[in-house]
Amino acid sequence: LLRKGILTDQEAEDLRADLANNNTATLASTYLTPNMTKLIINGRIQYQFAALDTDISGTAADPAYVNHAFLRRVRLGIKANFSKGWSSFINYDFGSASFDAAYVEKIFNPTWTLQAGYKKAPIGYEEYFLSSGALKAIERSTVTRYFVESNNGRRLGGGKYRQGVWLLGKNPSGLTWEFAVTNPEATGVAAGDTITTGAASNNKFAYWANVGYSKPFAELQGLFKTGTSYGFL
Repeated sequence: LLRKGILTDQEAEDLRADLANNNTATLASTYLTPNMTKLIINGRIQYQFAALDTDISGTAADPAYVNHAFLRRVRLGIKANFSKGWSSFINYDFGSASFDAAYVEKIFNPTWTLQAGYKKAPIGYEEYFLSSGALKAIERSTVTRYFVESNNGRRLGGGKYRQGVWLLGKNPSGLTWEFAVTNPEATGVAAGDTITTGAASNNKFAYWANVGYSKPFAELQGLFKTGTSYGFL
């Protein structure tokens, strides 16, 4: 347009400035307080197809053959960072129609962090410290599932989700520790859940502790990890 004489030099410069402004990323504020410093939105979708058959020796009453596609996990998470080390995190799993986490966090310094709300009890490396998306196999190990999954007569039901308070710590040497006091029962937070205030059967606390150590070996491109967990119900 400038070469054809349709625009003057000044009009062309104004147009370039307008285009530059339109293509510049802007910060959109969705809150009325200056305390929020960052809003993080994340999500995950795990699509799965199951083809499972079971044969029980000596009986014709075998479980039905499974041949089905399903969404194993559909999660949406929102974390809001506030000033002075405060933050809140909510992670909802649409696949199970329940919360995967919902807690408030206070970071006192690089060593100590306090969390209060709803999350997994700190027991079991695969269950608590390792994301399901990082598992080498499609499921957690049999040993992990024995300790953490719901008690059905063949499992302990020690892990999974609870409401309580967590105190996390770490130091530069690779040592980590974590302590928690929670309700004794493993609970879910889903639509229709009733709010319990404790009764004769559960009016007590559960106590948890975990200590771990990790050390990287750069020359071997490896990482050493060890730890122990304790839970008292």
